[in-house]
Amino acid sequence: MIDNTKSIKNTIGWEKFILGFLIIMVLVLGLITYYPKEITVIVDDTVTYSTTKLKTSAKTIEELVTVRQLVKSPEDRVTYDCLGNKGDNLDETIRHQMVIKVDRAFEVPVTADKKTVILNTPTVTALEALEKAGVEVKDEDIVLPSRNHMLRQGDKVVLKRVVIKYKRVKTALEYKTKTIHDSSLGIGQRKVLKQGKYGKGTKVYKLMYVDGKLYKTVLDKKIVKKKPVTKVIAYGTNISFKPYKGAYKKKISVKAVSYHFSGNPHGSYGLPCTYGTMAVDRRVIPLGTKCYVEGYGYAIANDTGSSIKGNKIDLYMEANFQALTWGARRTTVYILK
Repeated sequence: MIDNTKSIKNTIGWEKFILGFLIIMVLVLGLITYYPKEITVIVDDTVTYSTTKLKTSAKTIEELVTVRQLVKSPEDRVTYDCLGNKGDNLDETIRHQMVIKVDRAFEVPVTADKKTVILNTPTVTALEALEKAGVEVKDEDIVLPSRNHMLRQGDKVVLKRVVIKYKRVKTALEYKTKTIHDSSLGIGQRKVLKQGKYGKGTKVYKLMYVDGKLYKTVLDKKIVKKKPVTKVIAYGTNISFKPYKGAYKKKISVKAVSYHFSGNPHGSYGLPCTYGTMAVDRRVIPLGTKCYVEGYGYAIANDTGSSIKGNKIDLYMEANFQALTWGARRTTVYILK
């Protein structure tokens, strides 16, 4: 006959061990479940920001916010973060070191299409506030403050409707002027080789209307229908030193330096600086004196300069390459009667 007594005792022993282990696990889980957890609660209403550390035996976030009366408005927003696990589910189980944040709702006036509604919301962007208010926002519309601005208490949102229209205007297109060197012409001479002609085109303007009123007009594009014709002018570069054969008061040997300024400069005598005007030392040649300059032609003393001293003059040229051609050289100035 086989003795099973020892085997039975071993089986009973294991059963007691397992039962004891299960009882301990239940007790441990119970302690874990009901033992107060340390958490952090943050309340933010965009004006004040409070952080509170507390211990709680609440099982879920919903139980906590209800017991602690953390939610004051249905629009308050509750979120949590526990070691990178984030969400907004109020049924979430509270865990040790969880951070729970309550964003208080506040009133924001939202104005669009001549209507204003008061929106009760936690902090959102201006664009999100418009969407929550049921306002459709188009890409070209203007949102004040900016679309991505995070709203705070005291802010208000305004939507300005933008309508874009286009206007076409027929226009003449300006022609350009090209200058070339011509050694067959004396310096100071010029000849029109080709007349300029205006082109034809259309300017398309972009008109922006804000809330029904014209806000601004900008040139959007130009459409060329007929290209303009460039004007071509030949400027002389030939310098011929011929003595003056007419009557004059006296003649002076001078150093003549050429110069050119773009735009429409005027001399101190009052005349515009063009070919046939020069800058002088007024003690040698008084302003307004009419002269003849060998190699240059007739000229009137129209300006002065701090670097022009004694027997020195500056001769105005119509083109920069003429000024480079002349440079600086000795010549004779005849003071005319």
